[in-house]
Amino acid sequence: LRMSWGPERPYCIIYSTSTKRFALGRIVETWINKDNHKEWLLVKYNDKEKTVQRFNPNIIPLEIAIEFYHKYPQKFQPISFNDLIQILSVREAQMRNAYNQRQKKAQNMIMDIRQKFEDEHNKSLKENQILRDECDELKQKYDELKAKYDDLESKYDMSVAFSAPRHKNPIHRKTESTIAKEFYAW
Repeated sequence: LRMSWGPERPYCIIYSTSTKRFALGRIVETWINKDNHKEWLLVKYNDKEKTVQRFNPNIIPLEIAIEFYHKYPQKFQPISFNDLIQILSVREAQMRNAYNQRQKKAQNMIMDIRQKFEDEHNKSLKENQILRDECDELKQKYDELKAKYDDLESKYDMSVAFSAPRHKNPIHRKTESTIAKEFYAW
């Protein structure tokens, strides 16, 4: 909570040493000391100004102060109605901004998911088309090879038919038993 203090979240509770009570404060300015690199806040409260470091125990976040106020109300100065309205209006604007940021973040996430889905879908369509083209090429090569095989087989059958003796069947193929008989006879 302390890290969120600044112009967009200006309200805090600060301890007034003069009244010995906590008062509503508004952070007007923040800066870092160049010599010691410590962060300082300029806080306005009760028509006064005070410079404190961000993690000083005399300044506490408004959200924590509400719980603290219920336990020790005598340690707090009364808050005016106008101050309360101002705090609520700033808090409402902060909540509205936070809601709008979350909504914008959710919309961006949905758009990113949708874009990734479309990219993946387009990629898969391209890959499918490439696979279809490769399948078509393979089918065409298969058909060409089958035609060559059929052509060679018919030429072989023709050569066997013309080279066979006339008394035998022109398309004569040896069976395993014929080959075995010839082998043992040899």
